[in-house]
Amino acid sequence: MMNRFFRPALFLGMMFATVQVNAQEELEFHKEAWSASVKAAGEQNKFILVDAYTDWCGWCKVMDKKTFPDPKVAGYIRGNFYPVKMEMEKEADGRKLSMKYHVNSFPTFLIFNPQGKLVYVSKGYQEPADYLATLEKALASSPDNFAAYNASSLEPGFPDFYVKMFDKTSKTKTEEKTVLDFLNAQTDKTSELAWGVMWRFSSSMAGCGDMLLKHSAQLAEKYGREEVENSIVSVIYFKAGQANKSGDQSKLKEVLAMVDKHLTANQEEYKRGLSMNFFKAQKNWNSYADQVSEMIKKSGYDGKENPVNEAAWTLYEECKDKRILGTAVVWMSNVVQTKPEYMYLDTYAALLYATDNYKDAETWAKKAIDAGKATGEDVSSTESLLQLIRTKR
Repeated sequence: MMNRFFRPALFLGMMFATVQVNAQEELEFHKEAWSASVKAAGEQNKFILVDAYTDWCGWCKVMDKKTFPDPKVAGYIRGNFYPVKMEMEKEADGRKLSMKYHVNSFPTFLIFNPQGKLVYVSKGYQEPADYLATLEKALASSPDNFAAYNASSLEPGFPDFYVKMFDKTSKTKTEEKTVLDFLNAQTDKTSELAWGVMWRFSSSMAGCGDMLLKHSAQLAEKYGREEVENSIVSVIYFKAGQANKSGDQSKLKEVLAMVDKHLTANQEEYKRGLSMNFFKAQKNWNSYADQVSEMIKKSGYDGKENPVNEAAWTLYEECKDKRILGTAVVWMSNVVQTKPEYMYLDTYAALLYATDNYKDAETWAKKAIDAGKATGEDVSSTESLLQLIRTKR
């Protein structure tokens, strides 16, 4: 009698164990030709998730070790996606996807609907919970976001000079005249070909950037506002670099006007950063500090600790005006009251030293060292600072 009843129980236990093992199985990504992935996804009526990676990408490996094995992430992908891994520099279809959909940072995640139409792009490492939110958002996205991309072909006919930019073995230098001649010859300045070339070269070629800005509204409608604005930001920073080199403040004003005209979000942050970079290049520390003080006046310190700390450290390293350094001391005094973290404490101690407040500098350097040791930081530079402070006491 015991055997009669034991066997079903044993069988159920084995089934349960099998289910548990299967639930922990590694998520399987397909590695195959792009055409095969599109065909299989269409037959299964699943969205395609492309993990666009490179062999050298460290954060791609972290995704593999931490995010993709997460049971919730793996289960959600299995249920809703046809997952594909594509090495974007060595595999032929990987390079074609990079050229067509403008992949130049890793990891990048390309999401296509079952018909192979791009619907969503996400970039960078993400923790499991954040990645789940990304995948959910992708499933709710419309292909209208990237309306003008032709899903039927990975090769719309890009010029050779563009293709060579995705070949790591190529040493060919592309001349601006070559790029502008190609763009000027295009009847449709917002075609896939023209947009791809503008995306790739507008951050390093003034004429190409000007053309992108001229057609930015139409490009945003066809290829997604976020990606086009990312390219516009690159153009603006390129032009800002030219202004920084010239030292001409009227050119800075032109750049700031571009921010207002072409960007739809975070204009004040962009303009402040561009202005600070300009004043830093000119070593105009008074105007540089004024930008930080204005930011604090408008927004306070909460959430601004990192940019305030970065600016304060820049002044510590490069500015010799103790009046301006005293302003930075006030900034960091407020920061460390609410965020007594090692890097902030270290900056505060350094500024106190630079403004001859040696007694307070010693106190805060000790606090910085204690805080750093508690979190496993390398505090050797602060220990060296402490020795300098003590020579002045």
